[in-house]
Amino acid sequence: MGHAATARIPNALRNLLLTVAFCSGCTEGDVTTQQDPRNLVKVHVNGVDTDIVSVVPSVTLNGRMLKLLNQGQPIDALSQKEEDGSFLFSLELPTDASGKLDVQLDGQTEYGYTRATGNAQIVIDPGELKEETVTLNRDEFCRLGWCQESPLPRQDTITALWAFSEDSVWAVGHHGRFQSWDGKRWRNQEPNPLSFLSNGEDLLNHQLTGMWAFSPSDVWVSSRSHSTAHHFDGTEWTSYPMSTGVRRLWASGPNDIWGVSNGGAVQHFTGVKWESVTSPTSNFLWGVAGSGSSDVWIVGEEGDVLTGAGSSLKMLPAKASTSMHAVYVEGPTGRIWVAGRYGRIEFCERPCTAWISAGPPDVTSDFYDIAGTGPSDIWAAGADGMVWHWNGVAWTEVKTGVTSTLYSIFIRTPNDIWFSGDGGTVLHWNGLSMRTLSGGIPTFNDIWGSAPDNLWAVGVAGSIYHYDGKTWQAAKSGVSTELTSVWGSSARDIWAVGSEVILHYDGKSWERPTGNQKPQAIPTDRPVVWGTDQANVYIALRTGNYIRYDGTTWSGELDSGLGADIRSMDGTSRANVWALAYGGKVARWDVGAQTWVNRSLPFAVTGQQQIRVFAPDDVWVNGNGPAQTYRFDGTTWTRMDQTGLLYGAIWGSSSQDVWLGGSSQTLSHVEFNGTTTNFRHLENGTLATNLGTGDQALNRIRRFFGSDKFHVWAVGDGGLIMRLQN
Repeated sequence: MGHAATARIPNALRNLLLTVAFCSGCTEGDVTTQQDPRNLVKVHVNGVDTDIVSVVPSVTLNGRMLKLLNQGQPIDALSQKEEDGSFLFSLELPTDASGKLDVQLDGQTEYGYTRATGNAQIVIDPGELKEETVTLNRDEFCRLGWCQESPLPRQDTITALWAFSEDSVWAVGHHGRFQSWDGKRWRNQEPNPLSFLSNGEDLLNHQLTGMWAFSPSDVWVSSRSHSTAHHFDGTEWTSYPMSTGVRRLWASGPNDIWGVSNGGAVQHFTGVKWESVTSPTSNFLWGVAGSGSSDVWIVGEEGDVLTGAGSSLKMLPAKASTSMHAVYVEGPTGRIWVAGRYGRIEFCERPCTAWISAGPPDVTSDFYDIAGTGPSDIWAAGADGMVWHWNGVAWTEVKTGVTSTLYSIFIRTPNDIWFSGDGGTVLHWNGLSMRTLSGGIPTFNDIWGSAPDNLWAVGVAGSIYHYDGKTWQAAKSGVSTELTSVWGSSARDIWAVGSEVILHYDGKSWERPTGNQKPQAIPTDRPVVWGTDQANVYIALRTGNYIRYDGTTWSGELDSGLGADIRSMDGTSRANVWALAYGGKVARWDVGAQTWVNRSLPFAVTGQQQIRVFAPDDVWVNGNGPAQTYRFDGTTWTRMDQTGLLYGAIWGSSSQDVWLGGSSQTLSHVEFNGTTTNFRHLENGTLATNLGTGDQALNRIRRFFGSDKFHVWAVGDGGLIMRLQN
């Protein structure tokens, strides 16, 4: 591109001038070199918040991808802002170019996180100047100040995907997520199948759980939480009413599509509409598969197995040994395989009068899907990132490198297999090795930090992740036990605990403590660690017992008098330490009397429970049962929450700034001025409907951490990491 071409654009608008190369089957070396006059398209990009430092453009003309070039070199992103904080870029097109120009823009942070997206369609006429404004919308990534710290796909569970090719994959999941993989990166799929809804329904309340496609122009998507199926014909989406939501889809052809769900519900599409099929059970149904329109198999709770054809289903007299989540009909033998709870995999030979145990040995975690290409190529996936392969003789575990629960398997060929699950996890098997394309981050139980650029999160399978202000990276813990709590007095003095595990970080590495730092009593169940300073650290053991570190040695077992497992500790100083035990039992340390004083609630507090202390007469307790948020004013406990939502996590900088989090990423802010309480709900909690695929499907916020009201984080299931951006 010569200087004369650049000079045609006024200086105030000259952010970046791009030429394009038509890229239908072109290679990286293909560059348009002609210098004849071109059309000019100017694109203004608004809605660029201060944390967005670059915009990644993707442009097609009449469906053909355009390669963007600057000074003859391919570019991936725009990074030069205008004075008003917006972006402007101009496209030079060949003189004879005409048709529909599609522009997709992804706004990214300094660390590569997609924060907002925008798109536009521009009609190109030969020889004309076009100007368009695209506004980036960050609602998909940030809500009222809270942003999820991850690239696409989000940490929301991916329940189903479909691979049309290795570089064209569609994935659906919780919170109405509908995303696609183009071989290089993930982006929000447009049009979203739910974006056209006009009845005011919030996409965040949709759990997209089923997907089936015959081609990119013949795709079905179903929702577990809404009684509507959505069909894409290559141009637009059409909604079809159903009598109930549908968890999983299977089809033998465009006029024979099956869906199953809770309460024994079975739906069937015959080419015109969805109809309910009389079901011989009222138990939850998890999986459906078959070999053709006359051979459909459905599995569910309590070992139920249904089979039939058309609109006729019957219960198989021979039940599976336990609840099964998935079924696979092996070709060409017709053998029926089922997989489900407690690591059970079974098969039966037709007419299927008995089930034979056939799973891998010593597996007790749940399987959620099973699929294959034939008798010697069967795959099963499930909890804790486990994947097993049957070669016709024996099962072999395939190491995935992730601990996220996997819910879905899609097989294109024996050497092209896809897996998806919690935490936005997508894995790809190429016949030789497993590659993580996204997610793979484990469930986190706790988070602590010494500064906004030095955070530590701990979770399942010994996971420890560190944030340096730019990215989250896994650290070596040396253990595989689930870690339930982390706390430190400084960047060089941090403790993490789990069942029968205590770890210490000295600023260099995580190690089991030795010498004087090694305690004699070891915690069990789900212990917590907390302290006021380096020489006053507590670790809960069991039934109200704990140990205390004085900066030199650990004490023997001490008794809080609570008589139940301590679930949370907090305080403001050595003279104001509080412990919360299971059931809402609370005690405060009386530093003068050197004893614990009972301050238990008169209310039942269940499940996940946490305590937050602002002062001796300003203490908050939160449980994950309905309306279980209470405040102690020095004399009396008062119920603060009348919403009935399910929380369990609490943090705040003061009573005027309290955050509550819980199931399905339920998130609320509380302001108490001493007289009135104001609740503001960022998530309404309606996603708590059980998918029947384990507790992690609820996407729970498990813990907050904040250094002040402007720097707050939340962690939880499926690798959830959220940050408050005030």
